[in-house]
Formats: sequence, C-alpha cells, structure tokens
Amino acid sequence: MKTKILIGTFLITLCHAAAQKKDTGLIKYVHQDNLLSVEYNALLAIDGRKTYYVTAQDSLGTRGRINTYSDNSIIQADSYAAAKKTRKAGFQVFNDLSKPDIYFSHALSLNAPLLYVQEKRPKHEWQLSNETKEIAGLACKAATTIFRGRKYTCWYTTDIPLPFGPWKLMGLPGLILEASSEDGAYKVTAVSVEFPSIHSIVPDNEMELLSADDKYYPLGSYIDYQRRFIKRENETMRLAALKYNVTAVMGKERDNYLEVFGK
Repeated sequence: MKTKILIGTFLITLCHAAAQKKDTGLIKYVHQDNLLSVEYNALLAIDGRKTYYVTAQDSLGTRGRINTYSDNSIIQADSYAAAKKTRKAGFQVFNDLSKPDIYFSHALSLNAPLLYVQEKRPKHEWQLSNETKEIAGLACKAATTIFRGRKYTCWYTTDIPLPFGPWKLMGLPGLILEASSEDGAYKVTAVSVEFPSIHSIVPDNEMELLSADDKYYPLGSYIDYQRRFIKRENETMRLAALKYNVTAVMGKERDNYLEVFGK
C-alpha cells in the first residue's frame, strides 16, 4: 500500500510538472495609484514572448484609499467617493515581442469610457545600479529610467531572466518586481511570484481585449484627446468658480495622468 501511494504521488507530481510551461508565469502586485488616491490589486501574466498586465479590474478589486498625491486634480472631491474605482475589463497592457507595438486601455477619468490605444513598444534607457534588495523572496537589483515626464526606479530579478514588467516598464535583464516614480505618483510591488505557472491568461492577440464596438487608436490621437479633455474640464471648473465667486485651481496633466506628454 505504501508503495502504491508513493507511485501515485510521483505520477501526480510528474503531471503537474508537465502542465507547467517553462516561460509561463503569474505575478501578483499591489498597485498604488496616488493620482487617484487608491490602491489596486494587479497582475502580470507571462506566456512565452507575450505578456498581459491588468489593474483596476472588478474581479481583482481595490485595497482601499491612500494618501492624495496632489490637490490640483480635475477629479471633484464631492464626486470621488461615489465614483467607481474599478472596471469590468480594468486597465490592460498587451505585449507581444513578435510585434513592434504594444496595446493598452485607459480612461481619462473615473467616469470616462475606456480608450484602446496602439503604440510602438517603449525603448527605455536604463541606468543599472549595484543596489540590491529582496522582493517576494527573490533577489533584485535596481535600475532607473525616465519615461514620459517621470523618473522611475525599478527592481528586477535575474532569477527570472525575462525582459518584462508591470504596465509599460520593460527591457531589463530580468523580471521587474517593483517600480516607483520619484515624485510618488506611482508604485507597484510584487506580493507573489508563480514561475513557472500552470496558469496562462494571456490573450492570443491584441484583438481579444476589444469588445465588438471598440477599436485601437494611434497614440497621437490619444494624446490629443487627453489634452482636449483637460481643457474641457478646466473650462467647466472656471465657469463654476465664476458662478460661485471662488478661485478655480486648474487641473494639470502631471497631476492627473501618469504619462506626461507635454505641450
């Protein structure tokens, strides 16, 4: 009987190992969005040369409210508590190394519709450091880069030598387990790493992110839309300030959006 049990356990272990793909992983993060003063659960799924990152998704949920990054925001204080912080699809980034572009979804405010955008894969200029620390049980090294108006410090592990990371941060000689902007607007930290993994939730292609009525816009159109949105919201606040004889604080791109494209 003991021999049979041992053989059965051995066969289960073999089946489990066979189900794991060498380059398939599932990394869970805590995402601190200090622009919206909320903390999300997020995850990065890896399947070979493809990755899928998602945050602010209904099924992942939030972890609570955190300190406000800036009071100079286009989000009205009286509407913040009532606004829903997550969405069914969440904010997504799809990356396939066999293609030159990445695909992402985002919204310009808590109650604005999702926009789906296609852009060239970012090529970060990384400055590597000798600093080390442990994250989720893995030894990590530090690197910094400047991306669209903010300086980021990222911690990556060469124990998983894949050039992937959360959001649009990528291109290091190891998986990024933590990233934070120098100004405190953004931080994401891995809390668990399953690699290799038996799970694969990476879409086959970017079209699987879209619903029937959606399409991908080029990055330039997204930037123009963001600028028009800020201008429209600021005009609304200006008119309201005139009506109630108060001073309007105009919303700025840096205080409301992670990516700062400038004029």
